[in-house]
Amino acid sequence: GNGTVSVANFVDAEVRLGNGDSQVTVTGAKRGSIGVGNGNDTITVSATSNQTIDNVMKITAGDGDNRIAFSGAANTVARIATGNGDNRVAVGGQASARIVTGSGNDDLVDHSTGALTMTGGTGNDVFEFLAGAHATVTDFQAGQDSIVLHGVSPGQVQVSNSAGSTLIALGGGAQIQLAGVALSAGSL
Repeated sequence: GNGTVSVANFVDAEVRLGNGDSQVTVTGAKRGSIGVGNGNDTITVSATSNQTIDNVMKITAGDGDNRIAFSGAANTVARIATGNGDNRVAVGGQASARIVTGSGNDDLVDHSTGALTMTGGTGNDVFEFLAGAHATVTDFQAGQDSIVLHGVSPGQVQVSNSAGSTLIALGGGAQIQLAGVALSAGSL
């Protein structure tokens, strides 16, 4: 069933819950897997690692309006998948992540300096980025989805096209790629 679970300081955290509104908090884990069924779930992970290899945390949430936050160091990686609903998924710190959401109006937030790949699914999705972003959006739909930039002045933003994709340079080597989409600065 559903429930409230808190896990702290485990090398490998494995959490499985069923349908319902669940709350899962994982602190200090290096890797693991979190799975929840349908419902409006809240999952918060603060990952850690003392190794030089990537440690992966897999997070899977079913249909519902899910709220997922993952943060970690440079060698922490999240694989996040949600079902249909209006999901909010945020990744912070130096963590890398791959995010895939289903249909719905999702808010995907990149507060990390690590590499992110984001797939918003169908719906009117919002992709938010900080100045140091290194991200790829795989399914941006012009006129439907939106991009929000934080901590970036208009003069820092440079838009170009390369190999059928749009590149949004934010300065200092930070860049967002809209894969398979050729846009001009005026159409963003």
